Amino acid sequence: VKARSLRKTHVAYFVIDIAPEGSPPLGVRGKCNAKVIDDPAFAAKITAHNIERYLGSPKSRAAKKIMAMAKDSSVIELVPTYMASWKY
Repeated sequence: VKARSLRKTHVAYFVIDIAPEGSPPLGVRGKCNAKVIDDPAFAAKITAHNIERYLGSPKSRAAKKIMAMAKDSSVIELVPTYMASWKY
């Protein structure tokens, strides 16, 4: 549903925030141009990279399950056009 919407509008908004322990919350928000890339091989490559980065091992059950979904996935490329940061 989100990819379908981005194919029509090509615009997305984002918010990334964190609240480090012992520090005030901070983050960034913005607007970006979005491009949906429907290439199963590229999606598998990006998925494998993210599994390695965030899960560590591609051999876990979770990693294998995520990798199996990659062939039916798209990649969404976001190119920021506006950003603002905050820190409380």
